[in-house]
Amino acid sequence: MEFTVSRKEVMRRKAAYVVLVISMSVGSLLFSKLLDTPLLSSLYIPFFIVFSLLGVMSFRYLNLLMRMRIRFSDREIERLIGNKSERYLLSEIETIKIKRRSNGDIREISILFRNRKKLYINAFEQDFDSLARILVDKVDRNIPICTVHEPINFDHLLFYPVLGLVVSFYFVLLLKGMIQTDYDALKYYGFAISALTCLIAMSFACWKPIARRSGKRNTGINYIISAVLLILGIYIFSISANLNR
Repeated sequence: MEFTVSRKEVMRRKAAYVVLVISMSVGSLLFSKLLDTPLLSSLYIPFFIVFSLLGVMSFRYLNLLMRMRIRFSDREIERLIGNKSERYLLSEIETIKIKRRSNGDIREISILFRNRKKLYINAFEQDFDSLARILVDKVDRNIPICTVHEPINFDHLLFYPVLGLVVSFYFVLLLKGMIQTDYDALKYYGFAISALTCLIAMSFACWKPIARRSGKRNTGINYIISAVLLILGIYIFSISANLNR
């Protein structure tokens, strides 16, 4: 039995990213006027560039995701992307976790194997219930199956516009506080943001979240995102270090 990724779900994710970026950009301009705070080009432009690059990487990942297929046999699960194949033995499954949306639809299935590897299955919205039933029927009855429900509707049309406005409001508010403080405190603000950005970059390189969810072929995307975030962190550090010179 073979399942293919939902094209509609992939397009929804692309649209959600675009809406989020537009909402954050419009919100930043709006709140900069309302809070009487200039948008410093030395901070705003780098973040704009990073989000653009992340957008390119995200769309590339989603285009690859669209080619994904899941195939079941009596002994294994096979994940295919194009002509690349990854095989997982059903007998090695330790636990299954099913994440459901607030309306009850399946968002993602994560499978933990005895060798501590994980298989994430998502974006199969058009066939997810059938896929889940086949998986549960094929594994040992004693394997624990955990179901979790998302507390809110992350797919609502207003979620990403509102999220973008909230993020942009706090971004401008933080910027306003940084401008109004003295240079020594501002420097340490910058150091903290730089350290956080570099930490996220290292987490991407070590944990490889995109490759975990869509196959080893996407490992390079994790490293590119990590490199972009690391460069941004170093850039913020250099600006902060030279504030009072």
